[in-house]
Amino acid sequence: MIEKIIQSDKAHPINLYKELLYPYLDDEQDVFSPLLVGITNSNPKYKITRPPIHRDFSIEYVYEGKGVIKHGDDVFEAKAHDAFILHPNTTHNYYSDPEQPWKKIWLMATGPLIADLLSVYGLSNTVLIPNYHNAVHFEKIFETIRDNPFVDRTKIAFILHKLFAEMSDFIKKDTASAPSSDALLLKKFIDANLYRKISRDELVAHIHSSPSTVTRIFKKNYNQTPFDYVLNSKIELAKTYLLNSSYTIDDIASLLGFNNRSHLSSTFKKRTGMTPQEFRHQNTTI
Repeated sequence: MIEKIIQSDKAHPINLYKELLYPYLDDEQDVFSPLLVGITNSNPKYKITRPPIHRDFSIEYVYEGKGVIKHGDDVFEAKAHDAFILHPNTTHNYYSDPEQPWKKIWLMATGPLIADLLSVYGLSNTVLIPNYHNAVHFEKIFETIRDNPFVDRTKIAFILHKLFAEMSDFIKKDTASAPSSDALLLKKFIDANLYRKISRDELVAHIHSSPSTVTRIFKKNYNQTPFDYVLNSKIELAKTYLLNSSYTIDDIASLLGFNNRSHLSSTFKKRTGMTPQEFRHQNTTI
């Protein structure tokens, strides 16, 4: 896929360390702002250093080669097919192996929405994800910003949400209590489609099963029904937007696939004990 991305290049990238760099050019906003995407080609002299006062995330995938990552006091070796997340307010010092320099694709972005999504998916303290073997969402973000540097930032946020959901599932699947393959397929489908309505028939078709089997499998592995998981996940995302954006309740309802503002408000109150307006006021009042 990387060869297709480079061959289809139509813009005039900035060359630094043999990199293709494309900035996001829309105005920066507090809640979430993509900053820059890039592809780093093999260069034995590649080295990046950031002081601990920076506020940017760097989310990266290694196509080939290897390199060293010094993230605060921790040191990691990243190799081909690994992914890694560099967090803000931490010293970053990372560089290519001189004999096998890495080729990688990456996104730099800033804003509390990223931290909140990482928290939702249990990735707040994750740096290296070995053997990830999946560059699809990295490439989609790269292509989207390369082709339109003023693209609506919510499109990038949606892709990033899917990436974090898949990373979380990938990490969990290797644990002793890993969910069944069908349960994991259902959860991945739900996580990838939280920004729209999800029907029971879609879940049934996704694992070629019956409604009762879908519910039984999901509840056995995640201690809640698929319906509850969908609503709980949407409510957590709604909280993130309420606290970290200027979106109206109507905007958030539309964004998350609720029928209308009233539908979101009633669901939110049933599951949190307060309305979205009350939640926003209570948690943002100085």
